[in-house]
Amino acid sequence: GLVTGESAGTATITATTEDGGYMATCEVTVTEVVVTTIVIQENESGVLSYDGSVDDNHVGYTGDGFINTVNENGVGITWEVNVTESGTYTLEWRYANGSSTNRTAQVKVDGNVVVSNVDFQPTGSWDNWDEVSIDVTLSQGTRQIRLEATNSSGLPNIDYISITLKDGGTQVVHVTGVSVEPTTASIGVGETVQLTATVEPSNATNKNVTWSSSNPSVATVSSSGLVTGESAGTATITATTEDGGYMATCEITVTEEGQGGQIAIVPDGYGRNATGGGDVEPITVSSASEFKSAVDNDDPAVIYVDGRFDLGEDVLIGSNKTIIGVGKSSGLYGGTIKIQGNNYIIANLTFGPSDGDVLEISGGTNVFITHCAFHDSKDELCSVVREADYVTISWSHFWFDNPDDHSYAHLIGNSDSRTSDRGKLHVTLHHNWYDNGVKGRQPRVRFGHVHVYNCYYSSNNTDYCIGAGKECHIRVENTYFDNVDDPFADYGGSDDGEIGWNNCVFDGCSEPDFMPNSYPVFDLPYNFDLDPVANVPSIVMNNCGPKSDLLLSKKIAYDNSKSINVIVIPETYGISNPYPNPFNPVTIFRYQLPLTSHIDIKIYDLLGKEILTLEKGMKQAGIYEVQFDGTNLQSGVYLMRFVARSEDGSEHYVQVKKMLLVK
Repeated sequence: GLVTGESAGTATITATTEDGGYMATCEVTVTEVVVTTIVIQENESGVLSYDGSVDDNHVGYTGDGFINTVNENGVGITWEVNVTESGTYTLEWRYANGSSTNRTAQVKVDGNVVVSNVDFQPTGSWDNWDEVSIDVTLSQGTRQIRLEATNSSGLPNIDYISITLKDGGTQVVHVTGVSVEPTTASIGVGETVQLTATVEPSNATNKNVTWSSSNPSVATVSSSGLVTGESAGTATITATTEDGGYMATCEITVTEEGQGGQIAIVPDGYGRNATGGGDVEPITVSSASEFKSAVDNDDPAVIYVDGRFDLGEDVLIGSNKTIIGVGKSSGLYGGTIKIQGNNYIIANLTFGPSDGDVLEISGGTNVFITHCAFHDSKDELCSVVREADYVTISWSHFWFDNPDDHSYAHLIGNSDSRTSDRGKLHVTLHHNWYDNGVKGRQPRVRFGHVHVYNCYYSSNNTDYCIGAGKECHIRVENTYFDNVDDPFADYGGSDDGEIGWNNCVFDGCSEPDFMPNSYPVFDLPYNFDLDPVANVPSIVMNNCGPKSDLLLSKKIAYDNSKSINVIVIPETYGISNPYPNPFNPVTIFRYQLPLTSHIDIKIYDLLGKEILTLEKGMKQAGIYEVQFDGTNLQSGVYLMRFVARSEDGSEHYVQVKKMLLVK
């Protein structure tokens, strides 16, 4: 009565009595099961590299020999495996340790430390073998696993590694189809649109797709489905499933590049609670004296800076200020802008040159700086010091036209002895460009909790980018280091600080080795969206810094989420990512229309079923906000499809956003 599955399919098992020929049956379904354990010996192709040799001068090994590493700290063995299913895996090593002391190691997956201590205890002699195992999480795809010594004696002799899916086998569910959203889209040169491929069924084992463009000179597509307009014309973007070769397409129309446009000021990161001057009547200043007078108190004020002014001295900015440059060339120079109070929003300005810091946040709190440019100081371009807290600097451009030995960007914490900075200096840096001439401190951190994401480092004058100082806590993700000398440098952080990085590109440079990768280092109190790291150079270079001329309204409109929009006539169609995301029960989108347009905003589930219509009808040109309330919906992934057509039919825009409702 023991049934053994031989191949995938169904069979009827029948039991028949010898007396009377009575029968009973059992219907058996045999499913295909993926191999869940692999063993990689020392001479097999899965061994990518090792620091040592393959030897056979001891007995008890199972293959052709064993790997004997050099007796040094940091040496190791790297294996490459194809993970067919994301999940928890058990890594087991068969080893011999004939020494009298434990040999310790750490485990890295794709360069990131996932287990900091694996203890290989003595086995009594080099002819005696034992096993040690750990559990790690591996995501689907090709993964590099490295066992790296953390002691001066190197690793023990390694016979093999075995890798086992902890939950056992899994049924292979084959792909039956794929769809792409949107199916058509129009973008400008240099603009992007994210395509989403939905593989059916939803529980398919291999849901990987590859993306291709019929005309890369018009539109290119990344491995994640992000399409970038290269030149005017049309192109077909195709998603092809790895399993079965099913295809779906999107027709892309690329139009000539626009002339710039609007800036939406949406406080985020640690500076997300800044409201600046609130909704008071804005004033416009056209000279340095008018500017100094406008900021010389703590009264709420919204100040438009119209022109470029020589301050001639340092200027202290009072609390509760929104300061926005008019046009692309407005700015302040000839003195240090000092922020020592609370609640600031600063945007669309060029700062510098200056004989000291260009801008110094010294004890200031709730500061949001975006789409600014900083250049040529005799100290730092923008410092955050002396118990300053809750600061965001985003979409800004940093450079030196005349660099010297002190051409630095940010100092976050200015003294090892200033222990009052502990628990302060929460800073977010995102989508910034650290360009030519910047020598270091991008930033250098003492004590602070600093979150760096989607930044681009490309200075031709860099000694180092990010400095790890006393009691630092630095989290870096989806950031691109482009041929810089040292992405990280040790300024005492290896003694008592921590750094961590994830999904970064080190192009022509090396990952730090003076401190372990402790990603994520710390939890964040806010949501944020990461752009694909491969696209960071183009996204940041094309969009950071002051924007072109704005058509500003009389007032700044606020909403309950404390985000702020400068009301303008946009140059292009667009829609923001949902915030928050994941959400419960409400998330918010903002969309922009350059022309009077008919809009249609619908919500779908992952199977393509329409759930509801958020908005439909004719809208005037401008910036709008729409809310999606999931109170009456189940937890899950939902898609928002935004369609806009100009009144005269000349313009057409489609975009899809994904949201996760978690209850």
